[in-house]
Amino acid sequence: MKLDIAEVQRDTGSSLSFDGELLIKDFQWQGETVGFPGPLQVEGRITNVGDMLILNASVKGTAILTCRLCMGDFEYDLDFSFEAKLKDTPVQDDPDYFAYQGFQIDLTDIVTEFLILEIPSVRQCREDCKGLCPICGVNLNEQSCKCTDAEDSDLMIDERLEALKEYYTGQSKEV
Repeated sequence: MKLDIAEVQRDTGSSLSFDGELLIKDFQWQGETVGFPGPLQVEGRITNVGDMLILNASVKGTAILTCRLCMGDFEYDLDFSFEAKLKDTPVQDDPDYFAYQGFQIDLTDIVTEFLILEIPSVRQCREDCKGLCPICGVNLNEQSCKCTDAEDSDLMIDERLEALKEYYTGQSKEV
């Protein structure tokens, strides 16, 4: 989404309202793909305050994230607002400013940067997600497995942890 800011740049105090759709390409974040099933709805205002432009915007849409427990994809609703400072020359000492050139501002990078801040650090499809079976790997939200129902729990113990089980069993403590 590109905005023509020629009119706003002329006079201090002038502003431009906008409302439209912004297509964001899927990207990698912390080793996982963040996807978008459709465009994001972006609306806001750009105001000339003299030495810079101030962008106030709100964003709504949906992102596709991966659950940390069951590894399944799920939809995450986005609904956030932000304020950004824009300058026509890069400000090396202050990362809070976004630089633009000419009479257009492309909102893609600006929205993407604020969108990343909205992605939860713990991505989970739902609060009661059961995750994957640690033995057979089946998604426990979709089906059950016989691994957790086995009466002989010794079959499920990783052989590398056998010594730890024996240590706690000898101490009369439950593992």
